[in-house]
Amino acid sequence: MMIKHLYAVVTQSLRYKLLLLVLFPVLIVMPTVIGMAYIWSNDISYRQLLMKVNGDLSVAHAAFLRAQNSYLSKLTLLAESHSFRKALEQRLSPVEQRSPISPLLRDFKSREGFDFVYLVDRRGCDYWQRNLCEYKNSPLLERSRTHGPSTGVEIFSANELAAIGPELSDQVYLPLIPTPRAKATDRLYEDRGMVLHSYFPVRDDKGDIEAYLVGGVLVNKDFAFVDRLRDIVYSKGSLAEDSLGTITVFLEDVRINTNVPNLLQSPGKRALGTRVSEEVRTRVLDQGENWIDRAFVVSEWYISAYEPIVDVHDNRVGMLYAGFLEAPFKDIYLEGLMKLLVLFVAITLFCVAIAMLVARSIFKPIEAMANVISRVQKGDDLRIGWVKAQDEVATLANQFDALLDQLQQQRDQIQRDADELERKVDQRTVQLQRRTRI
Repeated sequence: MMIKHLYAVVTQSLRYKLLLLVLFPVLIVMPTVIGMAYIWSNDISYRQLLMKVNGDLSVAHAAFLRAQNSYLSKLTLLAESHSFRKALEQRLSPVEQRSPISPLLRDFKSREGFDFVYLVDRRGCDYWQRNLCEYKNSPLLERSRTHGPSTGVEIFSANELAAIGPELSDQVYLPLIPTPRAKATDRLYEDRGMVLHSYFPVRDDKGDIEAYLVGGVLVNKDFAFVDRLRDIVYSKGSLAEDSLGTITVFLEDVRINTNVPNLLQSPGKRALGTRVSEEVRTRVLDQGENWIDRAFVVSEWYISAYEPIVDVHDNRVGMLYAGFLEAPFKDIYLEGLMKLLVLFVAITLFCVAIAMLVARSIFKPIEAMANVISRVQKGDDLRIGWVKAQDEVATLANQFDALLDQLQQQRDQIQRDADELERKVDQRTVQLQRRTRI
């Protein structure tokens, strides 16, 4: 009903027809431009964010490898230190050597952040108790024999960790938290450890390998480790003011070390034990591809990137993740879009005002003509008068006044002629009456 009324108002008024004609292009073109700008800028913005997070993942990857090499370098410094070499060169029995070397290893482990450091013989058995061969059989031993100091990622079972130290198996224990969209599993906890494992071959005076110095750092729950990676990847000023950059290390699909919070309101509670979605797991772990997209991580949407972590056996054993909160960037984008909408409204109102001012020179004479015609039809002698504009409508108004003047003159002439004719008829009538009397 309202539409019909509006249609009637528009179709019955030249003013509204002209106004609609002027505003129609603005009302059609501007929303179209804004819509295209929204689609285009949204696409471009997300491309840029995805390119950024891909770069962030590359930086995290390089930092992860650099951390491994850093631990290997520290192990190398210990193996080549004077105190360590002096203890080995005393040619004491293994039991006697153990006394000066063990404190060195303990101090080094505590000082440099290692979770375990020990010596093994060429077979990989305990250097001081040759019949104790319960340590993990690692390909790094053979690799360091042929290629020198070696490092890599290895997954230790709970038993393998317990063989080194009972506290290590307790340290990695992590209950699994049910996570939406994760692959179904019967497992209730994760008790394996991801270790940055390093081997350094210790040689005697003849250059023969006498032992191997072994060091390992557990990635599980090592918050200082992921926080260092985060500080490298997301340094100050690299993100929007309210955004949050995060790094996560997965063992298979389980978060074993992360600074992703369970809730933004509780940033101190990390999302340990939560799992990644089945879609990401399939792409990264099963297919060995990187996954870069926006993703719902624990409780919020993040711009996310995942890559597989490969162990010393060339198996995909986990994932490295880098990502940042989407919301602050979305807020900035929506703020820009809102400014664009305000600009559109302002331009539209400006165009309406200009159209109204310009159209008055058209509306006024035409409306005056309509009023004059209506008054003339009622018998009034009325004219449009002087029109300020000098366009075709003003010319038409002037010509219309001239036409009315001409019609008035003709009407006056007809009236004079009619009066003259009536006078002559009266005179003739009088003459005829006189003749009849005679």
